[in-house]
Amino acid sequence: MNKNIIKLIAILVMCFMIGSVLVACKGETGPQGETGAQGPQGIQGEKGETGAQGPEGPQGPQGPQGPQGPAGADGVNGTNGADGVGIENIEINENGELVVTYTDGKVVNLGVVKGEDGKDGEDGEDGKDGEDGKDGVDATDCENHVWDSYVLDEHTTEHIGTTLLVCENCGDAAFQYDDHVFGEGSEYEVVEMPTLENPGKVLIHCAGEKCDAEVEALIAPLSNSRFYMVEPGNCVTPDKYHFSIVDPDLGIDLLGYIEFASNVHNFVDFSEEAVAAGAWKMVIPAEAECPCTADKIYYPVCQNGCGVEFDAPEFVDVHHIIPAPGHTFDPNGWHEAEKKPGESPCMQDTVFVNECTVCYNDELLHVDCVETKVTSDAPGHTWGAWTVVTEPTADAAGEAMRVCTVCELAEYGSQVVIDELVLPALSTDAYAYDVTLAPTCVDTGKATYTYTCDDGTTISIEVVLDPNGHAYSENSKYEVVVNAVMFLENDEVLYVPTVYITCDECDHVEAIELPVACVENITTGDKVIGAGYLVQYGHCYQKHDIYTFVISGSEAIGVETTIVVEFEIEVGYEHDDAPADEELVLVEGTEKNYYVYKCSKCGDWIVAKYENK
Repeated sequence: MNKNIIKLIAILVMCFMIGSVLVACKGETGPQGETGAQGPQGIQGEKGETGAQGPEGPQGPQGPQGPQGPAGADGVNGTNGADGVGIENIEINENGELVVTYTDGKVVNLGVVKGEDGKDGEDGEDGKDGEDGKDGVDATDCENHVWDSYVLDEHTTEHIGTTLLVCENCGDAAFQYDDHVFGEGSEYEVVEMPTLENPGKVLIHCAGEKCDAEVEALIAPLSNSRFYMVEPGNCVTPDKYHFSIVDPDLGIDLLGYIEFASNVHNFVDFSEEAVAAGAWKMVIPAEAECPCTADKIYYPVCQNGCGVEFDAPEFVDVHHIIPAPGHTFDPNGWHEAEKKPGESPCMQDTVFVNECTVCYNDELLHVDCVETKVTSDAPGHTWGAWTVVTEPTADAAGEAMRVCTVCELAEYGSQVVIDELVLPALSTDAYAYDVTLAPTCVDTGKATYTYTCDDGTTISIEVVLDPNGHAYSENSKYEVVVNAVMFLENDEVLYVPTVYITCDECDHVEAIELPVACVENITTGDKVIGAGYLVQYGHCYQKHDIYTFVISGSEAIGVETTIVVEFEIEVGYEHDDAPADEELVLVEGTEKNYYVYKCSKCGDWIVAKYENK
C-alpha cells in the first residue's frame, strides 16, 4: 500500500481519537502547575532526657561524617500553574495540508502530507498458487517505526514543545513533548549562600536554547554535611562543596558546587633571622648583573605548608627590597678612551671615560660601570669622486661607487672604505636631461643624463642617440610616375605606377611601386581596374582618368603612416561616330538647318552636318 495513504489513514485515526477525547474532556484545566521549592530540612527529633549541661569547652576538630538522618517535612506546594493549551482539532484540508487547531484559537499549517494519486500500473501475470499463509498482522503493527516528525510547538519560555510523530511504514502516530530541563546542560547561580543554620538558594535556568524559564531550589545548611561532598582547598585553592538537587515534579536533576575561600597565607615579618630560618628567600640575580646596580630582592615563603613561594613578578607587592648602593666614581678619573681597533677613525667620536672604583675590572665590563662623555663628534668620511661601475639603461638600474680618501691611508692598515650607490634606470623623472648633439635622419646624436646625489654631488651618464630615421606623414610631398607596359600578343597595356615620396626632414626620396592600376585592351578598349584603386573616369572633353590609392602599412614609410596619392592616366576619349542620316535629328535654325545626335559617352548633342536655307 502507498506510504502516503498509510500516513493519511493513521492521521485520520489519530484525529478521530483526539477529537473524541476533546469532546469528552473539553473545558478541563491544563496540566498542574510547577511544584514549589523544597522546604528546609526538618528539625531532628529530641533524644531522651540528659543531665544538666556543663560549661562549654573549646571547639574540637570536626569529627567524621555521621549517618544520614531522617528527611525533613515536605515544603509547601507551589501555586497552581495557568491552564494549559490543548489540541482542539486535527484535519487534512482539500489541498492535502495537515492543519492543527489549538484550544486557544491558534491554527498551525504543517504543509502537504497527502501526495497525488499515482498512475495505474499494468496488470501483472497470474502468480502461482502458494501455500496457506499465516495469520496477517494489523497495518499499524510495526516492529521498527520510522518516524516523520511535525513540530506543532517549539519549546519556549511560555510553553513546552510538542511534536507529532507519524511512522512512514505503518502510519502509526504519537505525540512527543519537550518539557523544561533543569539538569545537565543547565546554567545555575547561587543567589543565597547556605550557612551552618540556614539553607541556601540556587536559581536554575532551563537548558532549552529558546527558553528563559527559571526555577529556584533550596540547598541544605552546611551543618547537614550528608548533603555535601567536600573537596578541601589550601591557601590558594578554595574549598568546594558539591551538592545534588533532584525534584521530579519540577524536572530538576542537577549536580553543582559552591566555593568558600580557603585559608590565607601565613607570612612572618622580614628579618635576618627569618632569612636564616628559610621564611624569606632572596631572588638570585643574573650572573652578568653588576652588584653596584642590582637590588637585593627577598620573597616570603608561606608557613602553612602549602609550598607556595612568591618569587614570581605578580607577587612583587609582598617582596622586600634592599636597594642597590650604586657606583662610586672618582671625579678626577676622566681620561680619553682609545679608538676602537679595526674601525674607521672617520666614524669614531672622541670619547672620555671614567670607571667605577668599586666594581670595574677586566672580568666585569658593564656599560653602566663606566661614565662616558663625547668631546667631539666623528668627522665622517672624506669621499673621492664617483666612478660609474655599471651604466644604467632605460630598462635597468646601474651602480656607482666612491672611496674614502682618509680610510685608505697606510696608517689605517691600507683598508678601503667604499660607498656604493644604485643609479636608477634612465628617465627624465630621475635625471636632468640635456641633448648635446641632435641626431638627424641618418646620423647619431649625443645626450647627457645628470643624477644629483643626496649630498649634492652629481654623476653624468653620456648616451648615444640613434638616428631619427626618415619621417613621413600624410602631408609628405610625392610624385607619381606611371609606366605603360605593352603586351602585343594580347593587345594589352599595363599601367604600373611608382610613387616617389620625399622625407619631411631631409631631401631623401623613397620610391614605392604600387600595384597595377589598369589593364587596357587596345583593340576593344575594355579596361580592368586594379585592386585597391578608386577611379574617377574621364569623358570626351576630359581625356584622362583620375586614380586614387591609399598607401598604408608600408615599412618604407612606417607601418602607422597613411598617405593618399592621386594620379592621372591618359585615355583619349572620342565622341560616338555619327549614325546614318535617317537617325539624325533635325534642328531648324534661322539661317541653317542642323542635323545632330547625342553622344552616349558624354551625353552632349553633337552636330553631324548642316545645310543653308
